Amino acid sequence: MLNITTKIDKNIVISLIIAIFILPYSQLNVHAQTEENEDVETEYIQSNGDAFDAFIPYAQFVKYQYLGNGSNFTVRDIIMEYTSDANGIFQVTEFTGDQAKAFIYQKRESGLYELAYFDEYNDVQDLRYSSDATDGVDSLIIPSNLSVGYSYQSGYHKELTRTIINNFPIVTIGDISYENVYLIEENSNPNGQGITKHFYFAPQYGIIQVDEIHGDGSSSALMQLSHTEGYIGN
Repeated sequence: MLNITTKIDKNIVISLIIAIFILPYSQLNVHAQTEENEDVETEYIQSNGDAFDAFIPYAQFVKYQYLGNGSNFTVRDIIMEYTSDANGIFQVTEFTGDQAKAFIYQKRESGLYELAYFDEYNDVQDLRYSSDATDGVDSLIIPSNLSVGYSYQSGYHKELTRTIINNFPIVTIGDISYENVYLIEENSNPNGQGITKHFYFAPQYGIIQVDEIHGDGSSSALMQLSHTEGYIGN
C-alpha cells in the first residue's frame, strides 16, 4: 500500500477539501428562511424536532470559521479532514494562524466523544486509528440526552462538569437567528480558580458561540461562528 504524507499548507488543504466535498453535494440546500424587518435582514435557521445528531459540532460542513475576541485567537478555521467511518469516528483539523491541531471524535448512542487531540499536527495523516485515539480514554462533548437539567462529566480526566441549563426557542448572533438552541454550562476549577463557560449548540451548526461567565454574572464571548462552507450533513 502506498502511503503519501504531505506537509500541511493551510490554504491549499482547505481549498482542496472544500472542492472535493462541495461538488457531490452542490444540489443540497441549507434550510433557512429570510425575514425582512425594515432595512434589517435576518436569516433564520429553522428546526424540525431535531435529534441529537443535528447538534454534533464540526461534522455537517467541510469548513467552520470562528471569530475570537483576540485574547487567544482572532480567526480559527476547523475543517473536516476524514469523515465518519462505520463506527462514527471522524477527524477534523483546527487552524489558528500558522498552527494546526487534529481532533478525533466518535459519535455513539450516548453522545459525541473526543477520543484524542494532537497539538503538533504538521503532516496530513489519518489518526483515527492511532494509539492515542484507541486507548479507551475519552471526553464526552455533548450527550444524546438533551434534557434540560441533565449533568455529565467531561474532559479526559472527568475534570469538567457540564449541565444543560436551557433550551432557547431562538438565539440571534449578528444577523443570524438560530432556532432550538441548547445552552450547556461548563464548570472547572484549575489551580483552585473556578471557571465557568457557556456553550451554545444549534441544530445543523453545532457550537455557535462560547462565552466566559465572570464572577459578577456578566459574560464575554470567547468565540462566535462566523460562517460555514460545504454542507455535507451527518
